[in-house]
Amino acid sequence: MTNPNALGLDPKRQIGDLLRRRSAMVDPDDSREIKRAFELANQRLDQLRSQFIDRIDGVRMELTARLDKNRDELAARPEALHKELATRIESVRDELNKKAEGVRDELIKKIESVRDELAGRIESVRDEITRKVESVRDDLMRRIDGVRDELGAKIDAVRIELAAKIDSLRDELYGVKESIATAKVWALSLYIALAASLLYVMARGFHWI
Repeated sequence: MTNPNALGLDPKRQIGDLLRRRSAMVDPDDSREIKRAFELANQRLDQLRSQFIDRIDGVRMELTARLDKNRDELAARPEALHKELATRIESVRDELNKKAEGVRDELIKKIESVRDELAGRIESVRDEITRKVESVRDDLMRRIDGVRDELGAKIDAVRIELAAKIDSLRDELYGVKESIATAKVWALSLYIALAASLLYVMARGFHWI
């Protein structure tokens, strides 16, 4: 705060100057009253200054005490805050660990349940597929046996038919063979007859007979 005396604004000096200038203009009785009023004013100013200084000192002491108290509180707060945060962090960590353990156990149970369920379904599907494969195999075996029997019957029928045709063809060939033999005998007889006729003609021509 700026000192009024440093600026030449001392209230006592100003009032004194004012009173001296007024005393030159008034009579002595008025001057005494003014002097008395001046003294009273000085006393009042001294009282006010003393009260003002006391108040300033009181405020300064109060502010100093508050600052010291706040400083101590602020100095103690980081430590307390550190402890509180450490405690909360430990509490949160323990809580999260418990929750993580619970979630892990729950997930393990669910995985085990899903594994058992899938294993049961796989066994059921495997049994069903095995039954279907057995059924298809039996059906195919029956069809293959039926086709084999049918083909065997057809082959036997073809074999019998071919044997019959071969026997018939053999009989026909035997008949043709006999016909050829008969034709050979007939041709030989005809050749002998023709030769005899030719000899007879030659003998008549040469007058052999």
